[in-house]
Amino acid sequence: MLVVGWYGVVHMRRSVVGGAIVAVAVSLTVVLWPATPTADEDWVMGDIGRVATALGVEPTEEGKYDVSEILCEVLARLDIDCSTSCFIRFDNAVDVYRGNTACLQISTVPGSVCSILVTLPSGRTSTASGLSKQTASSSGTVIWSWLVSGNTGPGKGTIQVTTTTPDGESCTAETEWIVRQK
Repeated sequence: MLVVGWYGVVHMRRSVVGGAIVAVAVSLTVVLWPATPTADEDWVMGDIGRVATALGVEPTEEGKYDVSEILCEVLARLDIDCSTSCFIRFDNAVDVYRGNTACLQISTVPGSVCSILVTLPSGRTSTASGLSKQTASSSGTVIWSWLVSGNTGPGKGTIQVTTTTPDGESCTAETEWIVRQK
């Protein structure tokens, strides 16, 4: 069951922007509705829609589902209140060519104050503009964008995000990022 669930997670990350939060819903979908999708659209429109419906999550006006709302409902069923429990989800991988703009989106508790620390492949800390503290939106989203200098050496660096919820609870998460040479 875990292998099937993990396949669903990887498949979804490649199919839909939303990353780890959507992956949680898909992994639960595999357990709740064991079905073999025939195309990416089956995962997007079928299983996510069924999970959202089963959880009582309504689509937006555009007919899409807010994945942070789905995650909060899943966490609530596990007796975890996402409005007070600190969590950080990296919604995308950062893989950028030097001289271009990098972008990282996270999901966390709405209203959390979030800071980012970007370590370059050289081990130095980035001082690029755009890496300032931000407050998570009402849906729990924070997006940082920054220019990666053309002089930045290629390789892997780290990104560390720290959030403090409105209730004062803090948590930190780290991920790798890649700088590529043109």
